[in-house]
Amino acid sequence: MKTITRFTTLLVLLLLAGTVFAQQALDRATVNRWADSMLEIQRWADTQSDSMFDDDFDETDPFDFEGSLARSVQQYGEVRQIINRHGFSNGDQWASVGSRIMNAYFAIQMEQESPEMNREMQEALREIDASPHLTPEQKAMMRAQIQQGMQMVEQMSDAPPADIAAVRANSTKLDQVFDDDDY
Repeated sequence: MKTITRFTTLLVLLLLAGTVFAQQALDRATVNRWADSMLEIQRWADTQSDSMFDDDFDETDPFDFEGSLARSVQQYGEVRQIINRHGFSNGDQWASVGSRIMNAYFAIQMEQESPEMNREMQEALREIDASPHLTPEQKAMMRAQIQQGMQMVEQMSDAPPADIAAVRANSTKLDQVFDDDDY
């Protein structure tokens, strides 16, 4: 699960489309409980065989972080026990909170990296326009792809301000959860 969790986390951070949830805003305590549960699940997963978690990853929708979390709760009794110990009543609630945390965490990351990313994308657009080796059709296609990527990043950065504040207040712990250096 450790490999799958890290891979899924990275993909979600890069590509998860932002969703504004019509739910109660996240608070610091909820984010902290979720992070604690994830850290405990990661410690438990480290004691399991990697092949045990091969079926958790949905190849048809690799960006379905919430679905992956919910499936892990359904499949593993130990995961259910862990989330219950951390105050979550069911896997869907825990997975939904996790998805919202990921969305807010990504929004914070994009806020920090946005100026540099925008510069790089603008430079790429200038290089495309200036290239004598590309046809006008190729330039238009490449320009459209870059602009689509820029729009996707903007959408992914859309998270409720209260969720962002709660996630930012727990950033040190969440950095531990999402840190892939150990994997």
